[in-house]
Amino acid sequence: MAIDKDTLFKSVVPEEDVELDGKGSVRVRALTRDELHQVNAYSSRGSNSDEKRTATASRDAELMAVHYGLVDPPLDINEVKEYAKAAAVGEFQRITKTIMRLSGVGANEKEVRQSTNDAYADFRE
Repeated sequence: MAIDKDTLFKSVVPEEDVELDGKGSVRVRALTRDELHQVNAYSSRGSNSDEKRTATASRDAELMAVHYGLVDPPLDINEVKEYAKAAAVGEFQRITKTIMRLSGVGANEKEVRQSTNDAYADFRE
């Protein structure tokens, strides 16, 4: 049975609680395909010949992933930056890794990025 457009366009992504030691938990979700493309665009801004630029691009991509994927409490990008300054590395990474795992980005991120790039190239043709 065919579905209508409203059902097709409705975002249904997995969610999960992430426990933060001594603080409680936050609710995160998978990124949509469009959000993942935007996060990948941030991470692709760097280049191997410019380590500082690459590190900044990687940080910006991580901040965007948390901004998109954090459901409760919802944070705007400036609040995510503020949280990143205050959070322990492991705490912030726990959130980021859960968002990426729910999004289907596994151990081989290079393959996922290539897959999304290939899909975009096919779409453009």
